[in-house]
Amino acid sequence: MYVLLLLGTILIAGNQSDGWQVLKPEQGHFQILAPGKMRSSVREIQTDIGKVDYHSLLHQRLDDSTVTFTFIVSYYKLNEATIAAMDNALEADLLKATVLQSAHAIGGDVILEDDITYQGLHPGKYWRIHTTGDELVIKSRAYLSDEYFYSIQVAVHKAQALSPDIDRFLDSFRILES
Repeated sequence: MYVLLLLGTILIAGNQSDGWQVLKPEQGHFQILAPGKMRSSVREIQTDIGKVDYHSLLHQRLDDSTVTFTFIVSYYKLNEATIAAMDNALEADLLKATVLQSAHAIGGDVILEDDITYQGLHPGKYWRIHTTGDELVIKSRAYLSDEYFYSIQVAVHKAQALSPDIDRFLDSFRILES
């Protein structure tokens, strides 16, 4: 019993000492393991499905005063009309538009794009973008739940593109039941 308790204490302390923490916002019905404190913002944006309150959570990791990693979670609540009209074609269109808009916004090229699901229940996309000159790599996932759209992204300099922290962040995302 003593050994098990000691191991549990070490695992908890290890999780705390590396700065990663579970983030579970009051809105959005999700949680994610974040590499540190995330700044929060909300802005109203116009989308193909109407105006939405677009929530963003962002953490930038600095190495020698240079941003080397940017971790982002964005989400918005789908409006009732969109939920009522949602079918496979609309889901696919919304996710595809997200990928294209993401690449266009930073002037990058989509290098990889795959259809994915969250636990086989919620449709999604995985994509990777390289900016002109391949200096910046952005790995992203997006999901549609019954009520929300989610986007999870990590932007890194090309030299850090294979860092395990990227997958640690992306893989830790969980949709919580309402």
